[in-house]
Amino acid sequence: MNKNDIKFLSRCLSKLRQIEIDETSGIYILFRGDEMVYIGQSGFVHNRINTQENNIDFSHASFIHCPNPDERAAMEKRLINYFKPKLNSTFSKEE
Repeated sequence: MNKNDIKFLSRCLSKLRQIEIDETSGIYILFRGDEMVYIGQSGFVHNRINTQENNIDFSHASFIHCPNPDERAAMEKRLINYFKPKLNSTFSKEE
């Protein structure tokens, strides 16, 4: 991971907060206790997290507001590759 990646992740994580949203677009992060178990993205985070409750056992969620779909997809990929949550089944090879 290079310095730009670290700066990018620092900016992302500085925006991380306990979820209190309605129809916000962004990246959502699901936790089981202290363990990060899944990272996803949606144009409607609240709805998507409600759907995930049927599929994933998690205790709480956080999100990063990101309305731009292209930025959201790039951020999701980078976060998954960095944190490697156990329920995200695929990771890109690090360059």
